[in-house]
Amino acid sequence: IYRQILYRGNKLMYRSLKTKMTLGIGLLSLMMLLVFTYFTYFQVNDSILTAEQRNYELISETIQSDMDNQFHMAELALIPIVNDLEIQEAFAKGDRDFLINKMKSTYDDLESMGIFSLQFNLPPATVFLRLQNLELYNDDVSTIRSSMVKANNDKSRVIGLEEGKLGYAFRVLLPISYENEFIGTVESGMSLSDEFLNRIKQKIPGEYFVYNFPKENGESTMLSGTIDEDLFSISEDILEKAKTDSKMQYVHSDDKGESILILPFKDYNGETKGYIKVILSREDTLAKLSEFNTRIGILIAVSIIIVLTLVYLLARSFSNPINDATSIAVNLASGNFTNNIPTKHL
Repeated sequence: IYRQILYRGNKLMYRSLKTKMTLGIGLLSLMMLLVFTYFTYFQVNDSILTAEQRNYELISETIQSDMDNQFHMAELALIPIVNDLEIQEAFAKGDRDFLINKMKSTYDDLESMGIFSLQFNLPPATVFLRLQNLELYNDDVSTIRSSMVKANNDKSRVIGLEEGKLGYAFRVLLPISYENEFIGTVESGMSLSDEFLNRIKQKIPGEYFVYNFPKENGESTMLSGTIDEDLFSISEDILEKAKTDSKMQYVHSDDKGESILILPFKDYNGETKGYIKVILSREDTLAKLSEFNTRIGILIAVSIIIVLTLVYLLARSFSNPINDATSIAVNLASGNFTNNIPTKHL
């Protein structure tokens, strides 16, 4: 009876020891696995979101580059005009007919490139000739065309965005002289309108809008867009930060399915006047996040099974020698000296 009691006690102690070892090692291994998974999860997610942000910065740079190219193209169109001696003389003598005949084919070519206006201006702000509207001339536009006033008063090059009746336009004004005497300016313009936005949309799929920044106690005014209605609102705080910092800001839509970019732009005076609003799908980013989260979930489940199996086998390898030694000790204590001690445990 005494030996049976000792044997049963030994068996219970063995089970208790084996359970404690298994639980201890298992919990420690699981904790290490969870800590590793936690940091891996946030690092990879952060990496995906950082790549998304960098992509938005590249989009902002691409749009700004396209805008700069508009100015560059408009200026290149004017350089041969202001350097043409015949044009200089005709403008100085007020010969509209000569300028019309000389410039008509040139304007047609430029119009096909997206340049909607080509005109000659007298100081301070009188339009001598509009190739885009021959019937309208000698009108004073000083109250609505401050860029023209600046270019003629300073007798200098003026380049930049300027708001007009139909929205913003890329304006380039170059001074023109005859026999070293300043005559006025020659101007070309390209519209920051649906056509420009649709060209960007072809390269970077999304929806694009041009807005004025809200004035005091007012709302942003939509001037143009690739679609008629803008369904995504932006908080005043984001708009104010974009205007103050003159840097791109972005937020996500309520359902996180779209990103909304605010790209502020400055006028020819360097004042932040408006912004391009970009709506981009987050489908690729969300797909990457979903795929990674699925993989990390499968990895955790498989790892837990593997860890528990290894822990169980490890616990057995530790507890079996202890169990054998305990059994031998119990036999010796009960007066049984006939059992051999296994040499594998020595």
